[in-house]
Amino acid sequence: MHFPSFSHAILTLLAVLWTAALDRADLEFAQTTIDAGEARAGASLSHKFTFVNRGSEVVEITGIESSCGCLTPRLDRRTFMPGEHGSMVLEVNTLSPAPGPHTWQVKLSCRSGATVSEIPLRLTARLVREIVVEPAAVNMFVDGPMQTELRLIDFRSKPLQLQEVHTSAPGLQVRLVGQEHDASGHLLNKVQLIIAGDLAEGRHEEFVSLFTNDPDYREIKVSVTIVKRPRQRLSATPSRIELSLRPGAGLPARMVLIRDRENQEVEVEAVSADSPAITCRWAKGPGTMTTIRIQVDRDQIQHSNQESTVRVQVVKPTRQTLLIPVVVSSSK
Repeated sequence: MHFPSFSHAILTLLAVLWTAALDRADLEFAQTTIDAGEARAGASLSHKFTFVNRGSEVVEITGIESSCGCLTPRLDRRTFMPGEHGSMVLEVNTLSPAPGPHTWQVKLSCRSGATVSEIPLRLTARLVREIVVEPAAVNMFVDGPMQTELRLIDFRSKPLQLQEVHTSAPGLQVRLVGQEHDASGHLLNKVQLIIAGDLAEGRHEEFVSLFTNDPDYREIKVSVTIVKRPRQRLSATPSRIELSLRPGAGLPARMVLIRDRENQEVEVEAVSADSPAITCRWAKGPGTMTTIRIQVDRDQIQHSNQESTVRVQVVKPTRQTLLIPVVVSSSK
């Protein structure tokens, strides 16, 4: 008869104890999975998960891992005494995901004494799209004043009306530009977002609030991520390309001007893109600048919302690589 070695028995016992420790969670949640049913893309979607510490020791939430960037977990504190109640709010940016069923999840890592546990929280919903905001999220690398445009399109026969626009930071300015109809006859609202020159260097996570007269879309939040870099000698105008795919419409080329702040002649060595759907050409001029022609091939687009980067390698008047984000989005 074969008996396991003493060391093997110890390892097996430790594994069992460790598994038990992982499975045990002193934080007791009223619910760990919530079905929000049908939700409108662009409208607010959030839920509060409540819990209580049923254990005899202090519980510390040591980590929060989200399943996607469109999910924002909010926790007022991370340490809970025995018997203490707490809550976590999961807020979803519903502008980015495609219509249809979705599950958003966060995983909490908790520690109580020597015990470690993981608790998954899930929020599910089926998104219905009546409006589109282009882009659904703003991501910009800047080294000085810059501006971009948001477009709100309503596909319904009775479209909403934009009433006010606000930003979460004084370094961002926003204003209503006007309205027009797109090629399909849908009402399109334009909003201009301006990054001020005195915005502090570093990463800024902010948002733009669009307030409407529609009770289902009282406030539409658009996340804005800005990375302010030290001022560079060379610049690209525009610094970001945004294209919208529309049925039956072509994709025109976009021109980008590379200029030197000291007005010296700009010489480009190479231009490349990290997507096969993008082709680039360049030529000297006008003046001391160089013009980059960026063309997108509709047939090569793999996803309804695709982000790529064009890299411009400049050799004169100084060596520098400029990165130009290219965002291609689709709408009805």
